[in-house]
Amino acid sequence: MLLKPKNVVPIHVDGGFEHFTDRFVYLGSIISSDLADDAECGARIAAAAGAFRCLRAHIFSEPLVDLRAKSAAYQALILNLLLYGSECWALSSHMLERLRSFHRRCVRTMCGCSLKMEVVTYSRSGRITSHAELEKRMCMPDITTLLSRRWLQWAGHVLRMGKERLPHRMLASWIQTARPKGRPHLTFAQGLVKDLAYAALNTSNWGVLAAYRRAWRMTPNNLGTNGAKLCPHVNTCFWRFRYSALPLVQAQNSAAPPICKLCR
Repeated sequence: MLLKPKNVVPIHVDGGFEHFTDRFVYLGSIISSDLADDAECGARIAAAAGAFRCLRAHIFSEPLVDLRAKSAAYQALILNLLLYGSECWALSSHMLERLRSFHRRCVRTMCGCSLKMEVVTYSRSGRITSHAELEKRMCMPDITTLLSRRWLQWAGHVLRMGKERLPHRMLASWIQTARPKGRPHLTFAQGLVKDLAYAALNTSNWGVLAAYRRAWRMTPNNLGTNGAKLCPHVNTCFWRFRYSALPLVQAQNSAAPPICKLCR
């Protein structure tokens, strides 16, 4: 939206005037005039930091509380508050780094560690560790995996909608206009391509697996974990048959994921 004087004059509506605002809240999310998610992401970090601060003394920094209880409380309260509405975010590298920094700071607090000169150490023993080791202790993935899970789940939900639905139509739409100078803002579609590559799925025909809800929900949940129960030939089947339904057959139990013909 171009912020020109002729675009921001009050509008006469139903006997009154509506004034211009550069941002507003809609369904709990902040919509800004530049259509970026920086303001929404910053507000989410501030809200999650406030909630973490309130529970820090009695739960997250308390050494007598088990790490499993801290992890459960953090994922149920803080992460849901932090990542509310993140399924539709198109994050810049700067905002992603802010989310990663906040998440790691919370993990260090729960594990009783500190960060000095880019080195993570335990406050009591002084032993050197790493953020990956702390997240492994708490059975918690990093922020990139958490975001990718939500983005992939939302993309599969939208893809299973009817083709006449607006979210389905907007998933792969674009504006036919001249490209501006410089690097354009990251779009949701570009982020989705990265998430599909992170999940080791073919970006050209991921819709075949996404059409099966149970099989698709298994994919994001296995990101960042060991022993993902995906078909070992899934990329080969997708590349050969693209959107054709020939390589995938439904199991006798309708609740089961599709079975690859190469694995039968």
